[in-house]
Amino acid sequence: MSHFRIDIRQRAEEVLALYPRPRSAMLPLLHLAQEQDGYVSDEGIAEVAELTLTTPADVRGTALFYDMSISSRSAATS
Repeated sequence: MSHFRIDIRQRAEEVLALYPRPRSAMLPLLHLAQEQDGYVSDEGIAEVAELTLTTPADVRGTALFYDMSISSRSAATS
């Protein structure tokens, strides 16, 4: 079962179609995960990993490298 809402999942599929390899869509998909949850949740990371055919560790590493989002609920409320 998908963590993404139906509308976000549909947008994710559209984003994936724009790239030659699923992994290339990782950053835009992380933005969608953040849009849905307000931060990048563990569930969002797992969803992006599944969509990009990578591991949650790869996705988390990318998110932290770019520092483009808040990666935990506690950080989001501080």
